[in-house]
Amino acid sequence: MLGLANAQAALGVEVMIAGKEAPGYELPPVLHPGIKTTFWKQRGGSFIGRIMRPGPRACEFEPLSRFAPDVVHVHGEFNPDNLCVPSRVSCPLVVSPHGCFHPGVFDKRRSSQKRLYFRLARQLLYRHAAMHATSPLEARHISALLPAQEVYCAPLGPGVQSPCVVGDGRTLAGPGAKLLFVGRLDIYTKGLDILLEAFALAFKRMPSPGAALHLVGADQNGSRQRLELIARSLGIGHQVHLHGQAAPTDVARFLADADIYVQLSRHEGFGLSIVEAFAAGLPAVLSDGIGVVSYPEVQRLEHVAIVKPDIAEAAAAIERAVANRIALREQASAHVSELREFFSWESAAAMQIERYRALRRPAAELMEMSVPGKDNPTPRPAPLSSAGR
Repeated sequence: MLGLANAQAALGVEVMIAGKEAPGYELPPVLHPGIKTTFWKQRGGSFIGRIMRPGPRACEFEPLSRFAPDVVHVHGEFNPDNLCVPSRVSCPLVVSPHGCFHPGVFDKRRSSQKRLYFRLARQLLYRHAAMHATSPLEARHISALLPAQEVYCAPLGPGVQSPCVVGDGRTLAGPGAKLLFVGRLDIYTKGLDILLEAFALAFKRMPSPGAALHLVGADQNGSRQRLELIARSLGIGHQVHLHGQAAPTDVARFLADADIYVQLSRHEGFGLSIVEAFAAGLPAVLSDGIGVVSYPEVQRLEHVAIVKPDIAEAAAAIERAVANRIALREQASAHVSELREFFSWESAAAMQIERYRALRRPAAELMEMSVPGKDNPTPRPAPLSSAGR
């Protein structure tokens, strides 16, 4: 959301970021100086309690009301505060679920609260909003749940704090190919169990010196220890390296050092790390459950292998990528510029602004028609404002 807000502000759009305070979190210093912010205090209570009394108090919502947005863009779902937005603003709404509508989200344990939220949001929020999908795959998931709803697709850019890295003239440390994954160590969702088994199978078939797999990301509920145990049980304990959570500059270093990016998520709304890998000029082995690979602009790339999140299929793709990594890196480098342009916040901001204007136009036309006898030329578009939470 911050990358989009920065790019919109740079294009001259008035932007306000609104939301509840997150203890210990501060907005990064890269925020555009023209962006306004307003936050309300986190209220306690259970999820059900927050659904019964959603949103900030009237006085806490006052800064956003004074801002008088032309469009409110709600980012992320299953937040009870979102349910109050239609009753607090009179402008068009856009909702970006950011992967929350994948079928697997509702199949997980303890998903009853999400199903309750969805039933309420369908009546209180979604019927008032246009739905934004970050990929064609997510657009299909949204349409499956909300078949009568307007859905449009616009990609995201790289991580807002991540340096742009282009993979030219890199020096690789150590023998063999280096495979890289970046993301939280959510074993099931990210398919890390599949990745380790596929890598182990491919590694056994590789000529010496083989390859190494580097996992960069924060531990999640003891997942790092479980991954280390899995790697040792598969006989690849010395080939798998877990680096923990990394700062953006360190992520850039890992991308610059890698030969191949690998991610076999069972489901992934978009895939920001993959966009950064494309910008670094890396070939990739990716699962078809990742939103970013559903774009035709990615599917046609010869240096990107798209596979099912399946051990045997992924192992074969990894083995081919390692064997052909020099040629694949050359192909990847040739596509860096076009991919960086397509998956850029500037392009995403322009697409979103165009959609915001289209959402505002019907309301403006109705207002013009309601004034009898008024002969007006085509009105000049007003400065566009947006708010995110």
